[in-house]
Amino acid sequence: MKNLFYKNLKALTLCAGFFSLNACKEKSIVKPGDLIPPVDNINTFEAKDFAISLQNAYYDSLRANDYRFPIVALGQVSSDAFFGKTSAGVYMQFIPSMEYFKFPENISGLDSIVLILPYSGFSYGDTDRTITSNSLRLKAYEITDPEFRYADSTIGNWYSPKEFQHSTTAIGSGEITLKTMTDTSFLFNGDKEVNLLRLPLDASVGNYILSLSEGDLATSSAFINKFKGILLSPDTTQNKNTLGYFYMSGASSQNSIYQTAHLQLFYHVAGDTALKRSIFPFTLSCAYSNNIKRNYSGSPAQQFLNTPTLNRDTMLVQSYPGFRSDVTIKLDDKIPASIVNLATLEITVARTNDQNRFNPPTQLIVNRINSDNTISPVMDVVDGNGQSNTDYLIFLDGKPKLIEINGVEHYKYAINLPREIQRTLSLGEKELKLRITTAQVYPGAHRMVAFGPNATEDTKIRLKVIYTKQN
Repeated sequence: MKNLFYKNLKALTLCAGFFSLNACKEKSIVKPGDLIPPVDNINTFEAKDFAISLQNAYYDSLRANDYRFPIVALGQVSSDAFFGKTSAGVYMQFIPSMEYFKFPENISGLDSIVLILPYSGFSYGDTDRTITSNSLRLKAYEITDPEFRYADSTIGNWYSPKEFQHSTTAIGSGEITLKTMTDTSFLFNGDKEVNLLRLPLDASVGNYILSLSEGDLATSSAFINKFKGILLSPDTTQNKNTLGYFYMSGASSQNSIYQTAHLQLFYHVAGDTALKRSIFPFTLSCAYSNNIKRNYSGSPAQQFLNTPTLNRDTMLVQSYPGFRSDVTIKLDDKIPASIVNLATLEITVARTNDQNRFNPPTQLIVNRINSDNTISPVMDVVDGNGQSNTDYLIFLDGKPKLIEINGVEHYKYAINLPREIQRTLSLGEKELKLRITTAQVYPGAHRMVAFGPNATEDTKIRLKVIYTKQN
C-alpha cells in the first residue's frame, strides 16, 4: 500500500482533516478542540447515522519470545464470568555466569537453590497487595524437550500457546503473594532488593548442578545439554485470579544480578563458615517462551468463538492471545466532496460482573483492513514518510475515560480518524473496515465487552463526522 502514501494521496492526506488546521506540521500534534468550525448546516455539517457491523474473532499469534521486550505473564485467572479461564506459564533457560565456570573443589554440601524473577510491579485481576489470598500459586518443572533452544533468525519464532516437553514431577512449588514480591528482600551479603519473585527449588536440582563435570559447566551449550531449563507454571488446581508480569531481562535494579531472571545456588565449602553463592542467569542468548492459554468453555465468550464470522451486536476485545473485533462502517454517499474536520469513533464499554476486577484495555490499537485483507496503519498515525509513528497515538487517542450514563458509570473510548476518513472518501470507497485490538505491553491482561450498533443512543458504537463542503 505504499503507493498510496507516496503518490497522489500523500499531499492530500498529510494536510487533510484535523492536521490541515495545524498547517501540516508533522511534529505538532494537536488534539481535537476549539479549532473545529461550528456546525451551521450551511457550510459545515455533522454526519453520524452510519451503518456499522461487527465481527469478533480469536487471535492466537502472540509472539511468545520477543527479545525486544522480554516481559512475561505468570499466574492464572480462574473465574472471569464472561471470558472464562486464563493460565500463563514461562519456559526459561539458564547458563553459567561465565565460560569455563568451575565450582570450588572442596564443596561440603548444598544449602539451597532459588529461582528469581524480577517483578515489573504490574499485576492484573486481584491486585490488592494487602489481601494475602491475592497470590500466584506456582509449580516448577524441568524442561526435557531438545527443541527448546535459543530462537535466532534461523530457528523459528514461537507463538503462544507453545508447548514443550517437561517432567511431570514438580521440582519446586510455592504460593507467592503480591505483598512478598513488593516487600524489601534482604539477600546474600547484605543485598536489599524489592520487586522480586523468589521460589525455592528442590535440593535435588541444586545437587544435580553441583555434580556436573567441568566439561558440562565449561560452555553454555554443554550446560544446556545437561539442564535444558525450567517451566514455571500456575497450579491450576487452585482458584486464583491474579496475573503478574516479570522481566526476563532488563529490569530496573541497582544490582545487575537482579536485572534478569536467574538461579541462585548456595553451598558450603569445607573449612569456611561463610555461605557461598553461584549465579546461573538468563541472558538474551537463552531461550524463553511465554505460554498463555485461554479456556472459554462454558463462558459467554464461547459462543463468539464458535461463530467468529457472524455479525454481532457486541464487541469483544481481549489482549492476545484473545479476541479482536473488526468494524465495518458504511460511508456510502453520506458525506459529499468535503474537508473532514473531525471524525470520531465512539465505543462504550458494557458493565459486566467482573469489570472492576478485569478492567478494559488502557490503549486500543486501530488498523485498516484493506480490500485484499492485509492490514495497514490508519492514516492518522502515518507520518510524512509513510511510516507508522507512535507519537501520533496522542492524537488517535483510544484510551478509556470514565463517564456517567443515566447515573451509571461506564468506560468510553473516542478514536480520532479524520485523515483515515478523508483517505477513504478521496479514493471513492464506500466503506471502511477497521480492526480493533489492544496494546501488547502486558500479554494476557485487559479485556472488554462493548456495546454494538443496536444499543441505546447513549451507548451504541458510532462514528461522528464534522465536515465542510467544498465549493
